Amino acid sequence: MGSAVPIRKVLPNLPQMVEAYLDERSLDLAPATHKAYTCTLRRFAAQCQNEGSRPDVVRFLQRAKSPNVHNLHRATLKIFFDWCVAQGYRADSPIDGIRTKKGTHKFTDTPVKALASFIQEGFDTTTYTGLRNKAAVLFLIDTGARPNEAWQLRPCDIDLAQGVALLRAETTKTRTPRT
Repeated sequence: MGSAVPIRKVLPNLPQMVEAYLDERSLDLAPATHKAYTCTLRRFAAQCQNEGSRPDVVRFLQRAKSPNVHNLHRATLKIFFDWCVAQGYRADSPIDGIRTKKGTHKFTDTPVKALASFIQEGFDTTTYTGLRNKAAVLFLIDTGARPNEAWQLRPCDIDLAQGVALLRAETTKTRTPRT
């Protein structure tokens, strides 16, 4: 069990806490992640009726259109409220005890077959553009790289002799280098 964090005497309101959190995290989050956190947290703060109480959290999560959206919003709120507790802005997190939702769809091999068929027949490899696009799709599938990570590769990041590409930390979503 961790040490107790004293509650601060002057507590900011929820929108101020959101902005303080976003300001602090702006340097260590990828731009797309920061943008998603900003959108979710500002929307949450605007819809709250009681400064981020548990009923506010439940009401916000119930508006999610799918289990995936619910889980993304829940994860964002959990990180935010854990930060609030660590800063001494709150005594506890209203998200504690709210579980993630399971998706309703099951994996089938139909999308995999469709992708395989598209890779076989969907590119006109007699043109430069078609050959380039096929190579890019195969690279993404083979490496698991995100498109934005692949587009930021430099010639020095690729070793054709060993068949290795280095995804630099500053270009990856998780800010960790991968090969």
